[in-house]
Amino acid sequence: MSASSNPIASTIGRLCQCVVLAIGLAGPAVAESQDVQDEGVDRLQETRHDPVPPTGVPAHALPAPELLREGAFLSSVRGEMRRFGADRWAFIFNPGVDGETLPPMAMLPCMTLSAMEQIVASRDGSVSFMVSGQVFVYRGRNYLLPTMHTLATDRREDLEAPAYGEANGEAPLGPDQSPKKDPSVDDLILALEDATPRRGEAPARLDSPTPGLLREGTYLVMRRGRIVREGSEWRFLIDNDVDDPIGVDPPMTLMPCQTLAMIEQAAGQRREGLSFVLSGRVFVYNGRNYLLPAMFVADHRRDGDLSSAL
Repeated sequence: MSASSNPIASTIGRLCQCVVLAIGLAGPAVAESQDVQDEGVDRLQETRHDPVPPTGVPAHALPAPELLREGAFLSSVRGEMRRFGADRWAFIFNPGVDGETLPPMAMLPCMTLSAMEQIVASRDGSVSFMVSGQVFVYRGRNYLLPTMHTLATDRREDLEAPAYGEANGEAPLGPDQSPKKDPSVDDLILALEDATPRRGEAPARLDSPTPGLLREGTYLVMRRGRIVREGSEWRFLIDNDVDDPIGVDPPMTLMPCQTLAMIEQAAGQRREGLSFVLSGRVFVYNGRNYLLPAMFVADHRRDGDLSSAL
């Protein structure tokens, strides 16, 4: 029996032809719809990565700029120092050829900062530096601990040095790229000043003679003492043994960093002097010792608790 004389086989054959024809017609439409969907997703992703900035808001009222992670090391970055407040310095980074600029960072106290201050004071006009240093984070702002510095000259071979370190390959700033001509720098400095702890006078020690300073680079290991707040700063008063042949250690101001933020949380609202065991590195600036805390144990044993960040 042939297919033409079999009505069932003929019906099945026609159904198969219709299915094939429908698939062939639907294929381009499905592909076109998929292309449109992909384009829409791409536009959405681009929009998410390019938010519309608010308008009519002063720069110092905007959220803090994107932060570099604590521990990041900047190598041979170029910029200038600017004083803000009574005794603070900020480092203003030079912009790159693409217009990208790191936000100003408050400079942490140390002997390198003192040396840079002397250079600025001995010269008329602005001074450009090539600075290397480590970045720290405190209260939503970056801080720079300078470790090395050189003067940036105007010789051609020096101007070809990168603005953000050797790896970035940035060109030197042009005549219209000076950080002083950027009005947003002043707003960022204002915000930085509001967020930076103000230095107070060194606490008086009436029961002992004025102690000598520890040399910069000294590392304190698990030293017990009290944390007290003075103004907007925290000071570490070491529990010195009167019979210690080494002598009496001076009080030290704790430097801004993430560890200090954790110490603040541990101390809470208590101002009477919570006992801590601290480890960290000592720095010297303007006749005072500063401590960059690395780890701590907060002694709440009177309350039956012992908190640590080791």
